[in-house]
Amino acid sequence: MLVIRNSYKRVHSLPSGGIDANESACAAAARELREEVGIVVDESRLTQVRQYECFGEFKHDTTTVFEIHLTDEPVVQIDDREVVLAEFMTLTDALKLPLSETALWYLNSVLSKAPLKPQQPAPCLC
Repeated sequence: MLVIRNSYKRVHSLPSGGIDANESACAAAARELREEVGIVVDESRLTQVRQYECFGEFKHDTTTVFEIHLTDEPVVQIDDREVVLAEFMTLTDALKLPLSETALWYLNSVLSKAPLKPQQPAPCLC
């Protein structure tokens, strides 16, 4: 699993970002991977696994989570401005880090293998 840390946050998270005008969530996920860590993937290989509503920081967001399973670990290229760390690690190792509430909620759901209801609000700061 790829864990990142942004220069402007004190916690680790997963690659993420906003959706541009006229862009699908899947296309945005592929673009954010490319922009944040230099990993180019065909968006058809991304699988949407979760979607939930997130309330925090005076905003209301819909968070859509995609996964991709790779056979080889790709080379990660960060810009050292927005993203200052990007590292592949196990779920167990990721959970030992200080994580954003969104990342922690998602990773715990993966660990428990509990199905999430789409309408279930995430206790997070997006």
